[in-house]
Amino acid sequence: MGDLLARISVRSDIFDDIVGYDDVKDLFIRALRSYGDGLPVHFLMVGDVATAKTMFLMCLSKLKDSAYVLGSRISRAGLTSLLIEKKPKILCFDEIDKVADKECLAVLLSLMETGYVVETLHNKMRRIKLETLVFAAANDIIDLPRELISRFIVLRFKPYTWRQFLTVAKNILVKREGISSRLASYIASVVWTKIGSKDFRDCIKIARLIKSAGGKAEVKRIIKVLEKYS
Repeated sequence: MGDLLARISVRSDIFDDIVGYDDVKDLFIRALRSYGDGLPVHFLMVGDVATAKTMFLMCLSKLKDSAYVLGSRISRAGLTSLLIEKKPKILCFDEIDKVADKECLAVLLSLMETGYVVETLHNKMRRIKLETLVFAAANDIIDLPRELISRFIVLRFKPYTWRQFLTVAKNILVKREGISSRLASYIASVVWTKIGSKDFRDCIKIARLIKSAGGKAEVKRIIKVLEKYS
């Protein structure tokens, strides 16, 4: 089967938007470049919010023949249909620990163990064999089936330190939101100290609120409101 599969074209800078985790980036690129050998390697990233898990999935989802699903919104039928119709080479499965339809995990396990996906609908059956790399993310895996976890290489991400948080926040706010480096640093510091958050998304929200008015004074005003109602 491997000889018949087209390789995944992946650039070495695919994860450049993510600060740090160079060793993880190397593992993922190795897995992507080995696609087509018939022996896919799957990864499960585990950790608190704002530890780059979703950022990795977002980068991967930009590759050709990839698919992104959110555990809290996917069902067995939905996942089965997506796999059969889209035939993704890469499946980015975010919030896998929040899957409500547990039969969905049975579909995923079958895909990872055998490559087979089966759909029975209106007394008709569709069956397909895929080679799909699965990259998943979760905050906690205590409720996930052991047999499913065993199919992954599990990577446990630790929270960012302040210095790492500052570097990542500045990178995101300057490059994506058009905020000056100085203001980006200030936003990061107040989110960390005043709000007590380590989530980069909080930095982005504040940056977007002050874009039209711009400035440190506006950031302070927003922070006061957030502190008042937190």
